[in-house]
Amino acid sequence: MFAMKPALAALLLIAYATILVRHVSRAAGGADSSGYLNEARLIAAGKQSLPIELLTTLHLGADWAYIFTPLGFTSSGRVMIPAYPPGLPAHFAIAAAVGGWAWAPFLVPPIAALACLALMFVLARQFGLGDSAAFGGAAILAACPVFIFMAAQPMSDVVATAWTLAAIVAALAASRHDVIPTLSASEGEGPVWAGGTKSYVRTAQPHRFLPFAPLRVGMTALAGAAFAISVCVRPSNVLMVIPLAFALRFRIRLLLIAAAAALPFGIVMMIWNHALFGNAMTTGYGSVSEMVKWSYVRERLPHYSFWLAAQLTPLVFPLGLFTRRALLWAWFVPLFVFYCFYGAYETWWYTRFLLPVIPALIIGFLLIASRFPRAVVAALIVAIVGFAVWQDRRLGPLNVGADEPMYPETIHWAERQLPRDAIVLNQQFSGSFLYYSGRDTVRFDELDNDRFQLLRAYAGAANLRWYALLTPEELEQVRGRFAANWTPLSQHRGMWLMRLD
Repeated sequence: MFAMKPALAALLLIAYATILVRHVSRAAGGADSSGYLNEARLIAAGKQSLPIELLTTLHLGADWAYIFTPLGFTSSGRVMIPAYPPGLPAHFAIAAAVGGWAWAPFLVPPIAALACLALMFVLARQFGLGDSAAFGGAAILAACPVFIFMAAQPMSDVVATAWTLAAIVAALAASRHDVIPTLSASEGEGPVWAGGTKSYVRTAQPHRFLPFAPLRVGMTALAGAAFAISVCVRPSNVLMVIPLAFALRFRIRLLLIAAAAALPFGIVMMIWNHALFGNAMTTGYGSVSEMVKWSYVRERLPHYSFWLAAQLTPLVFPLGLFTRRALLWAWFVPLFVFYCFYGAYETWWYTRFLLPVIPALIIGFLLIASRFPRAVVAALIVAIVGFAVWQDRRLGPLNVGADEPMYPETIHWAERQLPRDAIVLNQQFSGSFLYYSGRDTVRFDELDNDRFQLLRAYAGAANLRWYALLTPEELEQVRGRFAANWTPLSQHRGMWLMRLD
C-alpha cells in the first residue's frame, strides 16, 4: 500500500480543515442549531431559563406559555427552558469565552472532526493495522457525507463522535495494551466474555510504554471522563458504556477508575436535569417510552441500513460487521438497534445519529481487508473514498454553509421593518428571533383558530400590531388555519413578511 509520510498527512489534514472552515455554517438556524446556541448563551450568562415577556405584556397565565416558546425550548411555568442536553452548549460557551461569539462556537464541530480523524488513525493502529491502513480508515471517515454535513454546522453529532473515539482509544491504551480479545477460535481461543476462550491479538507497538501505573490510571480516567462528556453531549451515548467495558476488558479496578472520572460529569448532568425538568434522569427529549416504539423498526431498519451502505459502500456496511472482534460488535450493535426504534426520522442525514459507531464499521472492514495483499487493500480504500466523494457531490453536504445564513439575514431584514409594538407569528424562525434579536414570538403551529382569535383580542388590548414571518409552506398553513386577512409587505429569499389587517 502507498506509504504516507507525516508531512503529507499533515498537509491533507490542513486542506480538509480549510474546506470545512470555508463552508462552515455560522448561523443559528432551525430548532437544533438555534437551540444549542441559545442554550450556550444561557450557560455563559449563568442562567437555566428565560422569562417569557409576552405573558406579562399580554397579562396571560402560564397556560399560554407554550405558545410563545421558540423551537429548541420547552415551557415551564412562566419561563422557557432549553430542551437540549447541556454538553454541546457548554462547548460553545467555553469556545465563545475564548474567541468570542462571532466565530468560535461554530468552529467547535470542525475541530471535533479533525480530532475524530486523528483518533481514527490511532484506533486503527491499536487494532494492529499499519500506518497506511490507518490513514485509509481516517480517509473513509473524512469522506463520509453525513460526517462532513454535521462537521460543517453547529450540531452535536461530530462532537459526540469525537468524545466516543477518545473514550475507546484511551480505554484500549489503558487496558492490557498488548492484547485485544477475539470472537473466533480461528484467530485463537478468546475469553468467554468475548465469545471464545483464551487467545488475543497483539496491538501496535506505540502503546508499549503504558505499563507504568500512573499513566495507566490517567488514561483510564480520561476514558471515563470522555465517555461522560459524550453522554452530556448526546444522552443515548450512555450505550457506549458497553464497548468501553470491553475495551477495559472488564477489569474491575479499571472500571472503577473510569466510573470515578465519569461521576463528576454525571452529577452535573443530573443536577441540570433536576433543576430544569424536576427529575435527574429526565432530559428535554422526554421519557424513553415517548421516544421509542416497536413499530418504528419497520421503517428505520431499512432506512439506516440503506443509507449506511449508500455512504460507506457495502464493503464497510454490512461487510464491516463480519469481524471476530467482540469490542466492535459491542460498539456498533447497541446504538444501531436503539435508533432503529427511535422516533426522529426524515432523510439520509438522519444517519448522523449513528456517527459515533461508524468508526467501528470502518475498523471492521480494515481488519477483514488486511487478509488480502496490500495492493488490493489500497484499491478497496481508494474505491470507497472515491464512492463517498461521488456521494458528496450528489448530496451536497457542504451546501449547509451557503443555505443556513438565510436565518440571520432574514431576521435582520425583518427587524428593520418591524415596529417596536409588533407581535410576530412564525415557527421556523422562532429560535433565530430569540438568538439574533431577543424577541419573543408566537408559534402558529401551537394555535387553533379559536385560540388565535382570543390572542388577537389580548394583543389588541395591549396595543400590539400583528405581523408574521413565514416560509411559503407556513404561509399556506396560516391562511388555511386562521380566519384572518394577511397583507404581504415584502419578501426575502422566499420568506414572506406579512401584516394582519
